[in-house]
This record gives sequence, structure tokens and C-alpha cells, in this order.
Amino acid sequence: MDGRYDVEVRAAVALFQERYGIRGDQRGVYGAETRLALMLRTK
Repeated sequence: MDGRYDVEVRAAVALFQERYGIRGDQRGVYGAETRLALMLRTK
């Protein structure tokens, strides 16, 4: 990992959003809604 928010990371975030029905953030953007959904699904 190089810490960059590149095309691959954006695609992974978009896939996560699609799979879990996250609509509060722009597609591929790790915003508040996506962060909350991810936190609720990981420990």
C-alpha cells in the first residue's frame, strides 16, 4: 500500500457502496456515509 487514493481504491469503494446500497456519498468517494457503513461492518 502506498497511501494513494487511486483508480483501484476508488473502484473498490464504489463496489462497496453498490453492494451495500450506500447512496449518501458520491460514487467512489469515501465520505461520511461510506465511512459509517464500513465501520459498522468491520471490527
